[in-house]
Amino acid sequence: MNRKPLAAFACAALLLAACAAKPSFEPARLVHAVQPVYPPQLEEEGIEGRAIVRMRINTRGSVSDTQVLSATHPLFARSAVRAVSQYRFTPAKQNGRPVESAFTQTFRFRVSEEKPDPSETAQPPRPPLPTH
Repeated sequence: MNRKPLAAFACAALLLAACAAKPSFEPARLVHAVQPVYPPQLEEEGIEGRAIVRMRINTRGSVSDTQVLSATHPLFARSAVRAVSQYRFTPAKQNGRPVESAFTQTFRFRVSEEKPDPSETAQPPRPPLPTH
């Protein structure tokens, strides 16, 4: 009896089973975000910048740890960490089970020079005066 075809069939079956059992991964999804507060003293001085924060997301979807990867000012870093500490996620899933994951967020702090919208400051036209 030739065992080569049987061995080849067994190998093919194992290979197909391994491919079919490929693990599935669903990344965490942000469901609640909080905007960082622009540090008032930096905003008054017109100082702009950014902060990059990496956070660990636990199996309940809460942020369990934060790490500032970079920041142009310590106050930007502090504000960003306060904000991401309030983030909530749908946790990542591996094969349908919640797992810890990581997420990185970049915050840009820009001083806005908002000019009034002309439509908000313009007066509506007056009705014409009655003529007699």
